[in-house]
Amino acid sequence: MSIEIKISKKPISYKRAMLFLNKRVEEVKNGKKRELLWILEHPITYTAGVRFNKKEILDKKIDIIQTNRGGKITLHNPGQKIVYFVINLNNRKKPLEAIEAFCQYHKNHKSSVLHIVGDGPLKAECENLIQDLNMSEHIYMHGHLTDPYKILSSSEILIHTSLAEGISRSVMESLFLGLIVVGRDIDEHEKLLVENNSVKFFDTKNLVSALNKASEIVRNSNGSLKKNLLPSLYYNEEVSKKILKSLV
Repeated sequence: MSIEIKISKKPISYKRAMLFLNKRVEEVKNGKKRELLWILEHPITYTAGVRFNKKEILDKKIDIIQTNRGGKITLHNPGQKIVYFVINLNNRKKPLEAIEAFCQYHKNHKSSVLHIVGDGPLKAECENLIQDLNMSEHIYMHGHLTDPYKILSSSEILIHTSLAEGISRSVMESLFLGLIVVGRDIDEHEKLLVENNSVKFFDTKNLVSALNKASEIVRNSNGSLKKNLLPSLYYNEEVSKKILKSLV
């Protein structure tokens, strides 16, 4: 489904924009409207995120709109271009592809298991597919985990099937912990996934062969891969310390 691009020439009030966007979220979710990219400006508006503290506001006369976003106070001014997205990420994550590919891969790798971390609208569909494929003893769904690092650190390969991602935190954390990443060949992965840390694939047809190749890399490494495989461009010392501390 193509994305609608909406450009508003006149400033749109924040509250009016949120009403429109919340309605559009439901319409996109139910397949009634296209996904949306909306470029607009707001009149002078202060919005407060969930970390907002009233004590930090010195001028009590300022009208502040409370929101459910992160952060503290944001000032929107005329002339400041704002881009809002209404995108159905469920259509881009592709967890069902990972399950189906792993099922094929497992036929020749009987000791392999797949751990799926995360929640979302596709959870029930994933569970049904796992049962239909008779893979319940080999595929484990953990739901949302605040600390996924113990599972990551005990694994050897990360399967990342997203069609679009930005710079993926899960990919960076996996590389830091020494996992080989099987990831889709998308622009965001160009500098992150390189020859010595990953196997790229273009579509589902290539995913099983990519898993086989990643498995071969792990097998030939004799355990030497359990080191930081993250390119230096993305390395952050403080974040790294937090991840390592969580494993203790």
